[in-house]
Order: sequence, then structure tokens, then C-alpha cells
Amino acid sequence: MRKTFGKYAAIVSSAGLAAALAIPGTASADNLELGLGGQYTLGDPLAESNQFSAIELRGWSDRRLGFGVFGYYGNLEADVDDVSVDDDVIRAGARGMYAPIVRNNTQFYVGAEASYEEWGDIDGWSAMPLVGVEYRPSTVRELGFHMDVGYRYTDLENDDLEIEQHGLSSQVGATYYF
Repeated sequence: MRKTFGKYAAIVSSAGLAAALAIPGTASADNLELGLGGQYTLGDPLAESNQFSAIELRGWSDRRLGFGVFGYYGNLEADVDDVSVDDDVIRAGARGMYAPIVRNNTQFYVGAEASYEEWGDIDGWSAMPLVGVEYRPSTVRELGFHMDVGYRYTDLENDDLEIEQHGLSSQVGATYYF
């Protein structure tokens, strides 16, 4: 168990550092927004009936260039090839986003996400190109609601098993920007 959380902390720390360095050096504090929020996964190719909740640190520079660093923790209950599975699931990763369309209350963005995944005793990586929208009510500009849809590629393995899966993945979330 300690080994698992050590890996998890190292991945999240590395992803956070990489995302922070991806923000342009010319961004001043006036045009950099950072927020903390939550996500809820509506669909995932490996978890047909299981949804995950995540905590995400999300940021935007000039509302055009964005990043997110997130961590999921959940439980998988499934039957795979007549074998019953009931394991903890960890997904930690980062995403980069670019918003080509920015309006007063909305921004439409495209991006990519990469994450480390651990599903019980198997682990690996996933990657996902995505599109999304974030809406901020005009009365509460610090609050953003977002929805992402992407196509997730997942590759997990251990000594006995290899899983390569892909399919649509979607999530919704809310972020409070400081």
C-alpha cells in the first residue's frame, strides 16, 4: 500500500511541475487564474458501470492556455472473463488545453490528457485527446463549470495480464478560481 501512494505522489508532483512550467513565462499574476475543483467521470472505457471522482488543480493564462493536474481514487467492481474483480483504482495525471474560442462567459477548448493508472495489481498509462467547454456565470465569475469529452487509450499490464482498451470518456466538473 505504501508503494502505491509513493508512486501516486511522485506522479502527481511531476505532473504538477510539468504543467506549471508549461505556462508561458510572460504571464503575469493579472492574467493567470488558478482554481481548485472536482470532476465526476460519466463514462470510461474500462469502467462501464463505475464512475470516479477527482480533485483537480486547474489554471488558465489569458483564458486561452490552460492546464490541469488531477488525482482520482475509486473502486472497480467488474466481471472480466468470468473472473470477479473488486479493486482500488488510482488515476493521476495532467492535461494541457488551448481555447481557440473565448466568449464573455464561455470558452471552448481542445487538449490532451496523460495519466498513470493503477487498477489493483495492474498498472500502466492512458492518454486522451479531448474537447470541452467551460461556463462561468456572469454573477459569480470565480466559479467555472466544465464538460470534457475525449477518446481514451489505456494500456495496463502486470506479469500475468495485459489490457489494452480504448473508447469514449467524458467528465463534468466545477472549479473555484482564486
